This record gives sequence, structure tokens and C-alpha cells, in this order.
Amino acid sequence: MVNADEYLLRLYRYIELNPVRAGLVEDPAEYDWSSYRCNALGLQSDLLTPHPIYLELAKRNKTRQKRYREFCRSELESKLLEDIRHSANKGLALGDERFIEELENLSQKKIRPGKRGRPVGWRKDGGGT
Repeated sequence: MVNADEYLLRLYRYIELNPVRAGLVEDPAEYDWSSYRCNALGLQSDLLTPHPIYLELAKRNKTRQKRYREFCRSELESKLLEDIRHSANKGLALGDERFIEELENLSQKKIRPGKRGRPVGWRKDGGGT
């Protein structure tokens, strides 16, 4: 789950640049299994439906693609990179405090990381020996 308004395009950039960071390619356009060529170069694919936030980059396709290429050239902030990796690895939602609270209210589930270790008083509940 991702707060699309704040994180969607940044996640696109993170995903599109993964093959570059991994040393598989020098340019994201060289990687076959990416949406970069569709988003940045205008390649058509039945596998991709452009997200409305991506479409808001510009009205004209060529301008949107140029803006997307420029956007992907900028580095991800280290804090954002850490947050994305942490959320993905732990299966957590990515968003601000308000977004997380809304998700918890809607799902009636706690979706923040819990405290590490056994719960306080776990032996009293018959949970240990």
C-alpha cells in the first residue's frame, strides 16, 4: 500500500533504476523488463496502463516523457531509499502518519511495525515455559 500522491512517481523511479543500481545495465532504457521505455520513451505496451499521476506530468506525450526522463535522472534521497526498502521488506504501507492512520482505521488492523521481541507479560498468558 502506497500513498500515491506523495510516493507513486518516486517509487516508479526507484523501480526503474533498480537494474542500474544492481549493475545489470547502465541506462534504465536498456532493461527489457521495465516500464521505463513506455514511460520515458513512449513505447506502447498492452501490459501498461498509465497512472493518472504519471499522466499529470504533462498534457502532451512527448513533454510528459521528457519530464519523466529528467525525473528519473535525479537521485533518490537516502532516507526515501531506506523507507522504501524497509516498507517493501517488512510488507508495510509507505506513506505519512495520516495515511497510515487512515489505512489502520479502514482495515481495523495494525499495519505499523510492532515492538521487537515477545509481548510484555507473555508468560502470564501461558505463552512460555
